Amino acid sequence: MPRIEIKDAISRTYDYVIIGGGTAGLVLAARLTETADLSVLVLEAGEENLNDPVLMKLGQFAMIFGQKQYEWCAKTVPQPHAANTVIPWPRGRLLGGSSAVNFTVWNKPAREDFDAWEKLGNEGWNWDRFNKYIERAITYTPPDLSAAEHARRGTPEVLKALWAKGKEGNGPVKVSHPPVPVAPAPLNGNPNGIVLGAMAVDPETRERSFAGNAYWKPSSERPNLHLLTGVIAHRLVTKEVDGELLATGVEFSHKDSSGNVCIAKASREVILSAGDIMTPQILELSGIGRPDVLQSVGIPVKLALDGVGENVQDHVNSTIVVELNENAPDLTFDVLRHPGEAEKHLALFAQGEGLHNMGIHTYIYAPISTFSDRAPEIIANTQKEIERGIAAGKYNPGVIDQYRIVLENMKNVPNCEIIAYPTLITMAPAYLTDDTREGPTPDSLLSRAALRAYRSHFVNKYANANLFDSVELTDTRMDQYE
Repeated sequence: MPRIEIKDAISRTYDYVIIGGGTAGLVLAARLTETADLSVLVLEAGEENLNDPVLMKLGQFAMIFGQKQYEWCAKTVPQPHAANTVIPWPRGRLLGGSSAVNFTVWNKPAREDFDAWEKLGNEGWNWDRFNKYIERAITYTPPDLSAAEHARRGTPEVLKALWAKGKEGNGPVKVSHPPVPVAPAPLNGNPNGIVLGAMAVDPETRERSFAGNAYWKPSSERPNLHLLTGVIAHRLVTKEVDGELLATGVEFSHKDSSGNVCIAKASREVILSAGDIMTPQILELSGIGRPDVLQSVGIPVKLALDGVGENVQDHVNSTIVVELNENAPDLTFDVLRHPGEAEKHLALFAQGEGLHNMGIHTYIYAPISTFSDRAPEIIANTQKEIERGIAAGKYNPGVIDQYRIVLENMKNVPNCEIIAYPTLITMAPAYLTDDTREGPTPDSLLSRAALRAYRSHFVNKYANANLFDSVELTDTRMDQYE
């Protein structure tokens, strides 16, 4: 009895209630219900789309964005350091969460990024432990190339040695390469260099492998695992016990509840895994967060926790468009727009050929010094800006420690990324602003070569200059986002 109706969800008490049936929530649900006498309810805002070809076929990536049946269509407020551009922030709103709508890229960041979490006081949150469990989650299938094909491609020896190991792991998430790299250890903590990245794609079906079909589908018939879709979580239901705030359930509305508020009850834990936008929002609506923020909108403070809604981090991107020579042998996704080509490549998919078997797999990861000879100056200026903020009492101690680690890592750890993306895509209507609806502009395009420089708070000004020539520190709060 996995998929249930609202009356079933509110008529009993579960051991665990999980808010969010996404990448993390479904893994937790599957693992917890391996114990037969534990009951779990998953509340998911979106729907189950396990067989939707828009999600499953690789050539459909950007069709998902801006479509409210697949994602939340979140946008930032105008960014003052990016010519007041409103930037899309796609996040999955369906079973499987963002693992169902991403570009299926499978790679791991630098070891130092994970070890930094432990340095900030989170014991056990380090590279070694992360890598142990991520390897448990996947089955990796390397490409099988002939000696002649290796010679034609100029495959580096480090990749030949990696691929020669053959299939590894027995996890539910399938990871493979498209049928077509050179970092020293791209899957072992050192992605510095050119990477031919693997993808979360089943090598047998050539379809997306994500939390929905990797964790939910194999567990969906367990009688102790229930799923309710079409749920909007309002807040945690809490009570005070011996001076501690205890979550006992979730207040929510449902597409079939006729506007009535419902409550799902938990006897052990409520697990909040609603993503980096909705999780802090639900906490704040529950009275957990910065007192000044909560009081400003009339929410009673139940637990003062200054970190909620703060210190948001995500990729910052700038795009460069290049046009391939017409005689180039490689296909790009642009041809799917031509009459008859989309149908042709759908037919080729069944044979393991064509564009629906091709993904995004070429990257460069490198420190800022690889791209700008002004890197020492940029880092020094950023450090001065942070020190001024510290002196002015602008940051709490945890953020100060984080900034210092980030500054140190900026010198040598890969913190910039170049992605070669084989198409030109305009954003869907939900993302276009009034001044871009008449036609695409550079701000509404995902280009063939997307230069993504990502690091918390270090935001590039829009300018026809070196991407790293003008970096400023900017404050970012969750309440800036729609």
